[in-house]
Amino acid sequence: MKKYCDSMYTSKGVLMVLREVMKKSKVLAILVFCVICFINIGVSAKEINASLQFLSSEVPERVSAMKIKDGRLLLYSAEGNTLFDPKTNKFKKTASFKTIPMGMSNAILLSDGRVLFLGPYTLYPSTMFGSEIYHLIHDDFCNKKLEAYKLQRPIRSTEYSRLARKAWQEYKHLPEEEKEKIYLPYLKKNPELYKKYQDYLKKYEHSMYGQIYDPKTETIEYTKGKVNIRRDWFALLPLSDGKVLIVGGRIARNPTIPIGTADPDMDNVPSQLEIFDPETETFHLLPVFLPENNSLYDVYEFKNGDIYLPCSGLIYNPENHNFTKVPRVCANIYVFLKDDQIAYMRSFPGKDIIRVYNPRTAQITMEGELLVPRDGDTGDLTKMSQLSDGNILVSGGINEARSGPFMGKTYENRLEIFNPKTGKSQLLNKRYRTFLYSATLLDDGRVFLIGESGYALLKIKK
Repeated sequence: MKKYCDSMYTSKGVLMVLREVMKKSKVLAILVFCVICFINIGVSAKEINASLQFLSSEVPERVSAMKIKDGRLLLYSAEGNTLFDPKTNKFKKTASFKTIPMGMSNAILLSDGRVLFLGPYTLYPSTMFGSEIYHLIHDDFCNKKLEAYKLQRPIRSTEYSRLARKAWQEYKHLPEEEKEKIYLPYLKKNPELYKKYQDYLKKYEHSMYGQIYDPKTETIEYTKGKVNIRRDWFALLPLSDGKVLIVGGRIARNPTIPIGTADPDMDNVPSQLEIFDPETETFHLLPVFLPENNSLYDVYEFKNGDIYLPCSGLIYNPENHNFTKVPRVCANIYVFLKDDQIAYMRSFPGKDIIRVYNPRTAQITMEGELLVPRDGDTGDLTKMSQLSDGNILVSGGINEARSGPFMGKTYENRLEIFNPKTGKSQLLNKRYRTFLYSATLLDDGRVFLIGESGYALLKIKK
């Protein structure tokens, strides 16, 4: 009997059991078959019923999505922008960027319904064209330096390579203006490269302006003012007064400071807070600095107007400009819940845990294990999106069981719903075909999916 029980959960096992019992009794075979059907029904009942509708479109799949005020989605990328209307399930091309912003995720919906895109270029021109400049000037520049060394003292043949490296390092540590005096004459000798350089200078300057998309007129225009700090990997936060807070980020390292020596501006400058005013379309620095600078994953505004930075472990009060230190919660994936709590993911060998955390009390109020191990520490591969009922849709990640050194990475296509109040998770009975990039909640409760297999609409049945 044990042999039969062990094999019952495979299709071959089911047939074997039926064949064996049918030899003894047809009635018993029918009973066994009913039991197996009952087991299967019980297992499937644990899954949430959903439908998945794939959409045909010529829109590039690697886009970001933002829901605008009228319920449509703005799909934006370096290749062009598109509007998706959930009422008709139709795509429509719309205005493209004037210059492609760095960091396509730095976009935010303004209170008046427009969308602000912000992404200043942070690579110096000398860095952007570093390899081309190197091949153009290295030999000539280093030879001139070596001649200068020779005037100081005789140089042995074994010193040439070391002194050549030293000469190049001296160039690299010059300020950008001094570098330009050296490499520009060489660039001008190459018309094609010089044109690319000039084009980049224009984009470099224009990138200091934000770009605003207006869904009513379907136009994109530069902001009237420029951002004050050229930074990347920063966070944008809409404030209750309609303004936008710009916080954190990184700036280009000062090339005049030797490698291995701390650059104080890397900490001080990007930690200064900045405000964007949609009415005047201008940027203003606040006389406020983060006590410490971190690469920010997210930033949130509490219901009382305080601002929470999970990875920095700070709560900022905009009225008195005070910072309150709280325990740091650094994770790759956050979801800010409606009751001023956050849900974040932690990965352990073979399992992923979602914790619901109250920043003000520093207490974990709920914890639960996902049904599907997704290796949530692997950057942005795993996604969490809050649904209209407060539950969290979890998608993506790596299927560890099917991945390995010889098979490569297999992306996880199973979807599940995590309940932050009970800590329980349930699988959906539908799977996305391959890997998901993002999931966006629509006004009608459906979820717009973007992934390697294209676009799809997920409807979760209650």
